Amino acid sequence: TNIIRGIPSTFDENSAPEIDNKFYKIILNLIKAFKNKDVDAQKFANDIYQAKINAKVNNLAQIELICDLMIGYSYFKLNKIEKASSIYYNVLEISKNNGLKLVMYISWYLITLLKFNQNETDIALGIANNAVIQIERDENTTDYVFYLFRILTADIYTSIEDEQSSISCLLSAKFINTKYNVEYGKEKFENLDDRRERLERRNQDDPYSDFGGNREGQRRNLVQDVEENTMDET
Repeated sequence: TNIIRGIPSTFDENSAPEIDNKFYKIILNLIKAFKNKDVDAQKFANDIYQAKINAKVNNLAQIELICDLMIGYSYFKLNKIEKASSIYYNVLEISKNNGLKLVMYISWYLITLLKFNQNETDIALGIANNAVIQIERDENTTDYVFYLFRILTADIYTSIEDEQSSISCLLSAKFINTKYNVEYGKEKFENLDDRRERLERRNQDDPYSDFGGNREGQRRNLVQDVEENTMDET
């Protein structure tokens, strides 16, 4: 769980015992991969590929698709954008056709990241905001997926100098960061209160409102906000 939360793993895979379990080799290769993901994209891809093979042998289709996405992410890190995009959209299509929502959300996240990297911010925001609306309606989706989207969307809004929307995204992610002690993105909350105060002072005639989304009853519901705004326009 530390790796998922962005905390470096101290697990020594070289001294790990052999265990007869279909998940064991997959998990072992995933740990190896994520310990090196920021160092060597090629090694990351090789370790993920080994996990994919074990998932395929054991008929774990959803894990195999997630491994495909991680291999696509390796191509993205290696600046092989077309290859990464091809993998992302292929997995997205399979996940949508088979009702694999978690895989679909991860696909959307990686496509958003790719579009943002290519400076296609309108497309990136469209995908991300649509994903958040669907995640809000899906009670079975982990909070961490919501968190990843809000952190990424905050960065996109910052890049186009939309400070209010960026702050709103971070406010809606802050509760999850605190609840689960997530290391990834933690630095973005360090000056959040100062940013919010500066924005409020600058926009005295336009009171600040939080429209970041709802998780654990701590934030307003994004779906309701969208519907209310639509009604107001009509």
